[in-house]
Amino acid sequence: MTRMIGWAVVVSVVSILASSVAWAAYTQSDDLLPSPQYKEKGEEEIMYANGIVLKHLKLSNLDGRVSMATGMDYNVNSFFDVFLELDLGLGAHGYQAPHQQASVRFAGTGMVGSFDAEILSMDIAGGGLPMGVQIRESPTKASIGRTTCTPLGGGGGYMIDSFFDIFTEVSLDGGQTWSLSAQSARIDGLPEPATLCLLGAGAAGLLARWRRK
Repeated sequence: MTRMIGWAVVVSVVSILASSVAWAAYTQSDDLLPSPQYKEKGEEEIMYANGIVLKHLKLSNLDGRVSMATGMDYNVNSFFDVFLELDLGLGAHGYQAPHQQASVRFAGTGMVGSFDAEILSMDIAGGGLPMGVQIRESPTKASIGRTTCTPLGGGGGYMIDSFFDIFTEVSLDGGQTWSLSAQSARIDGLPEPATLCLLGAGAAGLLARWRRK
């Protein structure tokens, strides 16, 4: 019973720590922009005029990251893998499309580690998507956001808080015609595995101390 109580305490502590970085990314690299993964927040559905519904948008494994310098502007061209759910009128189905393209601009705000950001372009096609289906960042609506990089003490890396409000368009005919989303979708930076390792190490330390006592 005592051991069970100890594990419960450790799990509770890890849960509290994890919730504090729920929408942030941790990195020990100097390559800080953009965050390596983004995920649509909550259970938001993106509606289009032609009745199509997109949800659970997730961008992962973004490459082309750059080193941060306060007050500087950056254009970052990245490739990424995408997962999403799409309802074309016959029910929602999950799709994956690797090695997609995006271009993002980061503008230094003058505050240390703070950047205004905008997705300039994002193109999703091929992979497991149905034939003719393409998704892009809207060329007529600004998909803006913000990224903040906060150094952790002791040279332990950075906490990256990052989000975008992204407007998307969908095409069913290979890009000949496009339908604009009725609203933007909030996508937030996700923790990297290093975050979870960091929390796990903290939990192990707590457990070890508890056992010694």
